[in-house]
Amino acid sequence: MKKVKKFLILVFSIVFILIGIIYITSPLWVKYVVVYVLNRSFGESFKVEDVRYIFPNKIQIAKLELGNFALFTNVSLSVGDAIKLSPITLEFIKPKIIIIHDEKGEWKFPEIPGIGKSGTSSQNINIEIKGKIKDGIFVIRDLKLKKDIEINKVNGDLSYKNQVINYDVATILADGQNIKAYGYYNFSKLSGDLTFEFKNTNATIWAPIFLPDIFKVEKGTFSGWFNTKGDKDKWSYSGEMDTKEVKGSISGVPGTIENVCMKVKINNENISVVQGDGVWFEASVNFSGKVAPDPDIQVSFKNLNGEKIDKEFLNSSLKLKGKGEGNLIIKNSWDKPWISGEVYIKDGTIYDIKFDNIALNLDAKIPGLLVSFTGDLEIGKASGNMNYDLEKNSGKFYLSAENIRLEKISKLFNLPDIEGKGSLVVKGNKEASKGWKVFVDGVIENGKMGDYSAEKIIFSLENEERSLNFDLLRNSVFF
Repeated sequence: MKKVKKFLILVFSIVFILIGIIYITSPLWVKYVVVYVLNRSFGESFKVEDVRYIFPNKIQIAKLELGNFALFTNVSLSVGDAIKLSPITLEFIKPKIIIIHDEKGEWKFPEIPGIGKSGTSSQNINIEIKGKIKDGIFVIRDLKLKKDIEINKVNGDLSYKNQVINYDVATILADGQNIKAYGYYNFSKLSGDLTFEFKNTNATIWAPIFLPDIFKVEKGTFSGWFNTKGDKDKWSYSGEMDTKEVKGSISGVPGTIENVCMKVKINNENISVVQGDGVWFEASVNFSGKVAPDPDIQVSFKNLNGEKIDKEFLNSSLKLKGKGEGNLIIKNSWDKPWISGEVYIKDGTIYDIKFDNIALNLDAKIPGLLVSFTGDLEIGKASGNMNYDLEKNSGKFYLSAENIRLEKISKLFNLPDIEGKGSLVVKGNKEASKGWKVFVDGVIENGKMGDYSAEKIIFSLENEERSLNFDLLRNSVFF
C-alpha cells in the first residue's frame, strides 16, 4: 500500500510539474502581463497578437500595435527584473514607425492615448525599454501633401523611459541614398529635438517636405541636414542642404532651371542660397540671397537666349534674337516679383534689324514690365522704352533714332524704297487680344522715297494705312 501511495504521489507530482511547465510556457499569462503593462503605460490604444514565453526570461510577440504611432512584428523581449518588469530589452524585426509632418510644417511623433499633454498618466507604470531595430520601416506622414514617404531597411537603436523616446537610426538604400535620423521626443510634454541627415537623396521626394510650394522639382539629389526642436506649438527649424543636378521651376517665373547646384541654409521660414548656379533659357546663371518666404536675391547670367525670352515674356513681339548677359535683383514676392537690373544683348536682331549691342535697363514689377534701351544697330544708334502688362497682354513702346540709314525701315514697315539718312520715331500701342498698332514719323535728308526725291522728305505711317501729300515750296513730302 505504501508503494502504491508513493507511486501516486510521484505521478501527481509529475502531472503538476507538467501542468506548471505548460502554464509557465503558455501565452495566456504572458499575454496578460504584457497587456497589463502596456495598458497601464499607454492606455488601451494597442493590440497584441501571438505572445509566447521562451524560458527563462524571453517573450516573443508576433504583432504589437501602439495606436497610430507604431506597428511592431516579430518582437523579441527579455526582462531584466521579473518583479519590476524593467528594464525590458527588445529586438524589433521590420518594425513600422510613423512620424508626422503636419500642415504647419512641424515634425512630431503622433500623440499616444494614455499619455496626457500636461504630464504623466496616473495609471502609468514607469518601465524602461531598450530596443534594437533591424530592417525597420520609417514612415513620414505628410498631412499637407496627404502622402506617406517610406524609408526602408532602417537599422539602429532606441530607448524609452519616463515617456521619452530616444533614437539613433540609419539606412543606406540600393540607389546610394544615405539617411540618418536621431534625437528624442517627449510624449507627455509634446517636445523634442529631431535631426535628419541625408546624402544623395531623391530631390523629387524630399523637396515638397523641406521647400516651400513655389519650388517644383523634377529631378536631382539633396545632401545635408535638417533639425527641428521645440515643444507644443513652438518649434524652430534649421538646416543646410547641397543640391546636385536639380531640374525644376519657380512658380510665376517662366521656364525651367536645369543643372542646379547650390548650397542652401534654412533658419525657420527663412531659406537662403549661399551660392548657386544653373542653366535658364540656355544661360549660365549664378545666384545668391534669400529665396523664401520672399525673395531678395542677386542673379547674374551669360549666354541668355534672347529669342526665348522674347517668346516667353513678350509673345515674340520684338522678334528678338541674340545672346545676353547681365545682373538682376529679384525682390518683393515670387508670385509678383520686382525685377531690376541691366541686360546686354550682343550680335543679334530686333525686328530683323541687326545690332552689335543693345543695353536694356529693366524695372519690372510683375505683371508690369518697364524696359528702357539703347543700341548700336546696323542702321545707326537708337533708344527707347517699353511699358508692358503681362497679365493684360497690352502695352506701349517708343523708339527714336537719329542719323540712321532708312533703307531697312522701308522694308520693315512696307514703305516705298527709301534712300538716304535721316531720323525716325516709332510708337507702338497694343490692347488686349489685338495686334500692335504702330505709328512711324520720319525725316529723310537729301534722300529719295520711291520716285520722289527732295532735300527733305517728311513721312508718317499708321500701320498699313497711309496717305501721300506734297509741299513743293518746302521741298518736302508727307507720307
